[in-house]
Parts: sequence; C-alpha cells; structure tokens
Amino acid sequence: MGQIKSQLSWLLRGSSRTNTALSSYADDLRALQLKVALIDEALQSLQSASNDRAGQLGAQLKQMDAEVAHLKAHLRTAVDDLGDRLGSISERTMS
Repeated sequence: MGQIKSQLSWLLRGSSRTNTALSSYADDLRALQLKVALIDEALQSLQSASNDRAGQLGAQLKQMDAEVAHLKAHLRTAVDDLGDRLGSISERTMS
C-alpha cells in the first residue's frame, strides 16, 4: 500500500516539481550560454588584437633587419677602405 501511495503522490506532485526544476535548470543554462558567448566575444577580440600586434612586430622586425643589413654593408665598406689606406701607407713607408 505504501508503494502505491508514493507512486500516486509522485503522479500528483512529482511532475510539477520536475517541471519546476527543469525550468530552473533551463534558465541557468541560458544564463551560462550568455556568459560563454560574452567570453567568446572577448577572446575573439583579444585574438584579433594579438594578430594585429604580431603583424606590427613583424613589420618592425623586417625594417630592423633591413637596417642591420645596410649597416653591415656600410661597415664592410668602411673596413675595406681603412685596409686600403693602411696598405697604401705601409707601401709608402717601406719604399
């Protein structure tokens, strides 16, 4: 008799309690989905800013590489010229 009484009780009140709980869970789930969407939007914004910054740094690095190559060439020319001048002086003093 106790089992039948508990089954009848669930049929009368259990479904409404279940629906109330599910409704509450659905509200919580929607709120969580909204938070996830906001976090995803923020992450996409950060990723875009990071990509932009990486592009800027890449351009700066390329410019610095070009400047270093130019300075190396200029230094090589100066060293060669100095070597030629020293050789010339050495020849004059030996003769």
